[in-house]
Amino acid sequence: MKARRIRISWNKEKPEEVALAKQKFEEYLRQGWFAFKFSSDNKKTLVLAFDPALEKILLIPASEGG
Repeated sequence: MKARRIRISWNKEKPEEVALAKQKFEEYLRQGWFAFKFSSDNKKTLVLAFDPALEKILLIPASEGG
């Protein structure tokens, strides 16, 4: 069984979307998930704190790693 991945995205101009995304980000990190952002050359970089400027984060369960 393949572990699922979750993509969180939001519009940084909408405070309610940013707040919900931050809440979900923190919830998943507390559960042991890893969060990543992607650079323009499609390289993953670990994200340790929520940054509303990113507008998109990929969450991966710890069992799958990065």
